[in-house]
Amino acid sequence: MKYFLRLPKNKSSHSNAVVFLCIFLFFQADLKVTVWPYIHWVIAFVGLLLLICIRNTAFKIDRRDLFVLMLIPLAMAINFLIVPSIENVIQTYKVAIIFISIYIISNFLSIVNFKSILTASLVLNSLFLLFGILGLSWAARILTGDGRWGTLFNYPGSLYKVGLFMIVFGIYGMIKSKNKIGYSLTTVLCLFVMYMDGSRTAFILLGVALVYIIFIMIIEYLSKGGTFATLRLLVVFMTISISSIFAVNYKPIQESRIYKTILEVLSGEGGLAKADNIRYDMLTRVQEEITQHPIVGIGMGNTSTIVNGESITIHNAYLQIWSDAGILAVLALLLLMTYGVFQSRLYIRAAMQTKSVFHGAQAYNLSFLLIIMPITNLFHPFSTEWSDWSAYLLAIACTRVLGGSEDAHEDV
Repeated sequence: MKYFLRLPKNKSSHSNAVVFLCIFLFFQADLKVTVWPYIHWVIAFVGLLLLICIRNTAFKIDRRDLFVLMLIPLAMAINFLIVPSIENVIQTYKVAIIFISIYIISNFLSIVNFKSILTASLVLNSLFLLFGILGLSWAARILTGDGRWGTLFNYPGSLYKVGLFMIVFGIYGMIKSKNKIGYSLTTVLCLFVMYMDGSRTAFILLGVALVYIIFIMIIEYLSKGGTFATLRLLVVFMTISISSIFAVNYKPIQESRIYKTILEVLSGEGGLAKADNIRYDMLTRVQEEITQHPIVGIGMGNTSTIVNGESITIHNAYLQIWSDAGILAVLALLLLMTYGVFQSRLYIRAAMQTKSVFHGAQAYNLSFLLIIMPITNLFHPFSTEWSDWSAYLLAIACTRVLGGSEDAHEDV
């Protein structure tokens, strides 16, 4: 079967507006800090209520999607029966509600609208950063002692995702499209946001994005061939190489925490314990707990380490949920991540078979969202927040609009 991008036309502008607003606000992770802790839950409740009232399309449910999504809350619920606690109940319900709600909302979302939401988030946060640089601290400011920036909507640690979620779209379009201005601007804004965040995870994932771009250029070359494709691939390699040379000699980058961490780890002197002693302590702590309780978890939120007198959650989702919710939960999480990577192939097939660079860039970008989540989990805690799951779950759900026959598209 051939996979093409089929973009369903939603007849209701009202449902389009509701979906756009809900998902856009989900992506603004730290509204729960700057506005109200439960704002995303209220947005989800009101959004779902409005969508049900104005529903103009039948709900489509993929049983495989639903089965894989429900394994994590099911595993958490089983662990609760063994280790009962109020926190276990709350976290289990939160995960189940988030997964089901986002899957329902995805019925009203097209791939084009998804891209528009990501673009709006990128542009708005970039503008806020510029306002902050100009002195408007309400919009954005330095929020950490090591110079990391955050905006009104996204603090350091979540801000970089705004850029990461569009980086493949920008770079691929910049390479392939005749109209390079828009894609180049997108790429610049993505890099700007990621740099201002200053997250080490962001730069690791940027490296993954560049490798992914090279990978898709290679498979396109192998499938279509041609000297021009080879030249494009060479240009990508040269651009990355030259940019890297300039970057490592740029003083602000040399003084950044990312650069220093890389040098300390590569030097072999103390390794991770010296480069990031907090993360090292986290991994040591969680491994001790898993060794003592390898099958049954000790309860959600109970695996943490003390830093400067404060309890910090373990920054590795797989090890954290294993320690907190048991071996069934970590297996369920691994299965969900594997399923996402498996589904990403549908977007790659669709991108290779469409004639439109614009739609191809969208498909590759969605594929990338499914690929980076398993890697991101290595550096972040297991989340029960809307902002951390929205992009991944929507990317899985949007595979339902792949199929049928390809419409004629012009390059944009």
